[in-house]
Amino acid sequence: MLLDFDPTVTGIASQPFWLFWATEDGKSRSNAPDYFVRRRNGTGVIVDCRPWSAPREDLARKRSGVIR
Repeated sequence: MLLDFDPTVTGIASQPFWLFWATEDGKSRSNAPDYFVRRRNGTGVIVDCRPWSAPREDLARKRSGVIR
């Protein structure tokens, strides 16, 4: 909700795309980020929200494949 009031944000899209990748051991993974935010300066921000109860090590492993 804070992004709705941020004057530097020009657009917000919900689940804008899917990411697909293979892990080092060859397993297929995918993720649809929750939001894509476009800022006035042309940059973008990918926002992925998870509940506090989600296992932290699983999230770190999943995101490390996306970031590479």
